[in-house]
Amino acid sequence: MNNKQKVSLFLAVLALCQVPLLSYFEVEFLKYECLILDVLSIVIGYYVARNALHPYVLFLLVINLFLCSRIWIEDMIDYPFYYTTFLSGYPFTTDVQRDMLCMLILSFLGLNMGLLLYRQKNNVVQDGALPSFPILTLQTWAKRALLLLTPFILFRFYEMWSYVSQYGYIALYAVQAGVARESSWLDYAAVVYQWLFFVFLATRPSRKDMLKFSVLFLLVISCNLLNGSRGGFAPFLLLVVSYYSMFYDRISGGKIVAGLVVILTVFQMVGMSRNLQSDETLVVDLTPGEMALEFFRQQGVSITILGYADQLKDEQTPMDVLYPLAGMVLGHTDADYETKDNVYYSFPHKVTYLINPHLYAQGFGAGSSYIAELYSSGGFILLFLANILLAWLIMYLANTSPYALYRNMGMLIFLQHLFLMPRGALLGFIEPLIKYELLLYIVVWLVKMKGKERKLC
Repeated sequence: MNNKQKVSLFLAVLALCQVPLLSYFEVEFLKYECLILDVLSIVIGYYVARNALHPYVLFLLVINLFLCSRIWIEDMIDYPFYYTTFLSGYPFTTDVQRDMLCMLILSFLGLNMGLLLYRQKNNVVQDGALPSFPILTLQTWAKRALLLLTPFILFRFYEMWSYVSQYGYIALYAVQAGVARESSWLDYAAVVYQWLFFVFLATRPSRKDMLKFSVLFLLVISCNLLNGSRGGFAPFLLLVVSYYSMFYDRISGGKIVAGLVVILTVFQMVGMSRNLQSDETLVVDLTPGEMALEFFRQQGVSITILGYADQLKDEQTPMDVLYPLAGMVLGHTDADYETKDNVYYSFPHKVTYLINPHLYAQGFGAGSSYIAELYSSGGFILLFLANILLAWLIMYLANTSPYALYRNMGMLIFLQHLFLMPRGALLGFIEPLIKYELLLYIVVWLVKMKGKERKLC
């Protein structure tokens, strides 16, 4: 038995012993165990990946931000992690707090096991290997189409900005309140724009082209920040820097720190500029240190969804993790969830509806987390096993061959959703994966047919 297998066995035993003894542990003990595993997981992830911007390491940092930051800073801001949001306004019970911390502990243990069980393969392309004709053609078409669509996408963001200026940020999502913005052909163009960018990256372009078109794409997508939407920009930024760091060149630690400071400052300013009727008040007179603490307090709100998932044990169902697939098959849209019967087809809608029906009707939401969904669907055992598989899958996709077009596309789609999983759906990547891959297959087939016609001529 090698060292990795020994560590994996130790983690498995630790995880199996954790749940039966949970009621005997004090919350304070579990809190520090969680924080130790949080740091240890990041250290192990960096040691294995040897890259601070590897998707696995970034995923752990996102978990730390959204689900652990309130635990880290609660003594500095006198705001315990177990206090709920404006949706309910009460502290979770001690039993719920234990379960929340155990969810995080088992997730870290599972992720570490999955990481250590993965055996990396050498996918370096042999010298002299060149991309095929369809890949080069796709790359050219994607670049031209991106340039062509850019003005239209910028106009779409202008329309959204005008709408948000009139109705407020929440109106973008307040379908239940009946004030949501109607879709237009520009919204579909935005989806195509994202698909084209993924196609471009999947062809593994030159470093120069990758940088040029990535900067263009990120500048366009950054217009989401003007509308108050950090989630519409952050995962793409993480995807691009991780992709570049894995397949082109490592980014120095100094640049990472400088970029992190700038991004966190901008994100906090965007968050502070929202004018929502919630507990998040607009605070402008803050020192840099206070602003940093406020940022982590606001982002750490996602930990409350773990408490809600535990609190609503009587409403647990396998649909709580499978709902993205059910929505894809049944054709549900956000507008369909306003009825009492359909709300149970979506975990985040169900949680908000059961916690506070009045605010749900106004368009507010508790959000989601892949950890809460797994726990609500199958308890601690499913949560632990699924995290093992998730870590293995991250490492497998990150070790993609340069010219494996379809696997590259799958990796990009998965990673974009991966960085949202700590505060989003586990299986949210399935529907775009099917649609994007199918569309890519059709386009590649057309390119090949066009190539055959040229040869015949």
